[in-house]
Amino acid sequence: MSGKNGKKGGAKYKIPSDGEVLTAIYAAGSRLGTIDSQHKFIEMVRRELASIDPVYRLAPKRLRLLALKSGYVTVETRTREDDHVGIKLRECPVCGSKLKKLKNKTIYGGKITLGYSCPKCSYWTGAKLRRPVRYIFTRHIKGKPAGNAQIDGQTVF
Repeated sequence: MSGKNGKKGGAKYKIPSDGEVLTAIYAAGSRLGTIDSQHKFIEMVRRELASIDPVYRLAPKRLRLLALKSGYVTVETRTREDDHVGIKLRECPVCGSKLKKLKNKTIYGGKITLGYSCPKCSYWTGAKLRRPVRYIFTRHIKGKPAGNAQIDGQTVF
């Protein structure tokens, strides 16, 4: 937990620990089986965090990354095709992992990159770039995860 100051004279805010965020994800996810937008989910998680400390703040990307790593919810990504062709992606726009190239051999023996896929989440894109436009969070087990949830080697439940 670290305290931060907003603008000069503005309200102070704190950043919750990963464990506090995961506890809030668990509590919010327990009420609904499926939450059909990241905006709705972050509002529910922020309400849970406000019950711990009203000055806690949470960014949408951090929520999504912790939810993906938690093993408590699955995150489905809805995408749309963009007109940008030939953009070389290095990092997954959903979870930040390194993307794997999807290659195929040509009839002349060469290789061509058809697209990219993420080995950690369900994101993929072809020749036309697919941009995430909606995240759907689904609780996939009843109760807490079996054992303890691990985030970067640390037990958080």
